[in-house]
Amino acid sequence: MSKQETSFYTQSEYGSADDIVSFYINKHGYPLDDKTWKQMWVYATKIFPKSKDEIEEIKNVDFLYDVPVPAIPVLLPQMPISHCLTLVQNYINRLQYNHTGTQLFEIKKNRPLAGLMDKAKEMIKEALPIKCLEAVILSIYLTNGLLTVERFPIGFKSVFNGRCYYHVVLGMFYNGYFGALGISRRNDLMYKPLEFKTLFDLIDDYDTAYSRYTHQLVKVRLGGVIPHETHSQEKIHWSVYTVNFTKTHNAERQHKLDLYSRKLRSYFTSFKRNTARLPIQLEKEQCMVTSPSTPQSDKKSPKVVSRKSMDLTYEVRI
Repeated sequence: MSKQETSFYTQSEYGSADDIVSFYINKHGYPLDDKTWKQMWVYATKIFPKSKDEIEEIKNVDFLYDVPVPAIPVLLPQMPISHCLTLVQNYINRLQYNHTGTQLFEIKKNRPLAGLMDKAKEMIKEALPIKCLEAVILSIYLTNGLLTVERFPIGFKSVFNGRCYYHVVLGMFYNGYFGALGISRRNDLMYKPLEFKTLFDLIDDYDTAYSRYTHQLVKVRLGGVIPHETHSQEKIHWSVYTVNFTKTHNAERQHKLDLYSRKLRSYFTSFKRNTARLPIQLEKEQCMVTSPSTPQSDKKSPKVVSRKSMDLTYEVRI
C-alpha cells in the first residue's frame, strides 16, 4: 500500500491501537469537497470491481431522484421502552448502511460526549448512510431521554480468511433484560430486542451469528455505562472488560460475562437507590466491587449530581 493510500486511513486518534480502520473517512465535513468525492468513487470501484460499470453510470448520470429524509422518532413518556427502542432502530435502518467504503462522518472516539452528540445532530441533518460506529453515536443521542435505560458499547473483533474485522453496537439494559442497537451489513449482527436475560446470552447470540458467516469471533470488548447528559464532558469508556474467545472455552466465557453482568446490575441498582454517583472498581484479578460510602446530602441546599460514566478502574483481559 502506497503512502498516498495510507494517508487517508486513520489509526490511534479514532481509538485504541487495536482499531485498524480499513476504509476512508471524510474529514472535511459538508458539502463534500472534490478530493473526498474523487477518493470515494475510486475506492468504491476498488472494493466493488465487478460493479465498475454501474458505479460509472451512477457517477455520470444527469438526474437522480431525491431520497426521502426519514423523520426523527418521537419518544413519548407513556410509550413502552421496547417500543421506543424499536422506533430508534427503525430510524437507523432507514438511513441505511453505508457500502461506499468511505465513512461520511468523522468520529473521534476520544472526544467528550458533548462533541459526539454534536456529530449525531449533523448525521440527522444530512440523513446519509452510516456505518456501525456512527450508528452507536446516533443511538446514544436518540436514547438520551430514556433515563431508565442503561447504555454501554460492545465491540467485536472477528477473523475471516486471515483478515481481522471490527464491529460495534450499543448495548442496552432495562428491567433485567439486555439488548442492543446498531447497524451492520448483516441483520443478525445489529439490533437485538430486550429479551436476553443475561449478558452472556446476548453475546452468545452475536457469536452464533458470526459463525453463520464463517467468521471466528476472537474478542469482545465491553465498555462502561454512558451518561444521559447531552452536554457532558465525560468521555465514553469504550473498553473496560475484554473477553478473549480464543483463550477461553464456552463455560469460562459464560462465567466471566455473568460476573461482569452482575457488576453492571449492581451499579444500576445502586444508582437508583442513591442520588450520588457510586463508582465501581473492578480489581485486576478478583473483579470485586468496592463502593465508597455515599456522601451526606445537604438538606438545606440540595445539589443535583450529574450522572457520569461507570468508573471501571482496570481493564480485565481474559
